[in-house]
Amino acid sequence: MIEAVQVSKDFGHPPTRVLSGIDLKIENGDFVSIHGRSGSGKSTLLYILSTLDHPTQGEVSFDGQKVKEMSVRDLDHLRNTQIGFIFQFHYLLPELTALENILLPPRKTGQQEKFRGRALELISQFGLKGHEHKFPGQLSGGQQQRVAITRALIMNPKYLFADEPTGNLDYQNGLMVLEILKEVNATQGATVVLVTHERDFSSMAKREVLLKDGFVV
Repeated sequence: MIEAVQVSKDFGHPPTRVLSGIDLKIENGDFVSIHGRSGSGKSTLLYILSTLDHPTQGEVSFDGQKVKEMSVRDLDHLRNTQIGFIFQFHYLLPELTALENILLPPRKTGQQEKFRGRALELISQFGLKGHEHKFPGQLSGGQQQRVAITRALIMNPKYLFADEPTGNLDYQNGLMVLEILKEVNATQGATVVLVTHERDFSSMAKREVLLKDGFVV
């Protein structure tokens, strides 16, 4: 379970408060969407929940372990083995093929050959078969985002965070991305936390969290 307790976040000098006293529990295996208008703090909250940023006040814990009490080594292990992150932009390395991009996470620990079979299975599952040896510039925007999703899933993460993953896609490709997230949640049991401003996509989650001016409403 992911738990946020009285999480607040300030930016700048003098400080501007972006999040205020957020209390949120996300059960293992849940699919939660965080939505709200631009500037409501939803992406900031996602980055804090995923350990990519730290709150100014309050704390976040994973299965009862407080993030701020983790050693650097334990936090790196959590991020590398249990957390997958999908950004709005795919961030694929242009000089690597789709398959090579997907295998980047296990490559960090010298396990790329161990996960090659899984990568090929995911490529087929997500409609990318025949494109594995193409470079990002040879793929469509929807294909590039599916490669990025596959990269996030390659290590079988327990927690999958997605920050506006449909933001640069047309509606049909965006819908395909949401269907992939739903399938991963249903078949692999991954906890999915999605940030989106699209109400159609937000409503596809099991639970919706609405942010307004840094507060959960």
